[in-house]
Amino acid sequence: MKESNPSPASKPCAALKKIQKTAARLADLTTDEDIDTCLRVIREAMNATHRIFDPEHRRMIEVPDHKTRLAAATILLAYDEGLPIKRTVALTGDFQSADQLIDRLRDSPEALRAIMGAGVQIEADGRTVDFLSISSGQH
Repeated sequence: MKESNPSPASKPCAALKKIQKTAARLADLTTDEDIDTCLRVIREAMNATHRIFDPEHRRMIEVPDHKTRLAAATILLAYDEGLPIKRTVALTGDFQSADQLIDRLRDSPEALRAIMGAGVQIEADGRTVDFLSISSGQH
């Protein structure tokens, strides 16, 4: 009796195996102490300052480093709550006229929703394309 090979769909792909192997190796290297240290560093960064010259008093003064503080707060929130889901739609095409663009968008409700949701304005043939009229079926 001949043994059947599992279907390709049931075998994990090589890339997935590599990711799982790397994640397992990193998990083995990371200790609870490492995580505590990372959190401590992030918390310290939330109080970061830098020095600037105060011409009025002719000396250096410490001021909040808002860029570093914002980055630290973002990392801490991402660690605590997780990163938000980011949805993207890539739109490409070679359009000869605004009418051709409008016809293509009318055929793709998902692209139209993405453009309207992002507040994008497109100019074609010297006029701004009105996405509301496209979505309502007018032209």
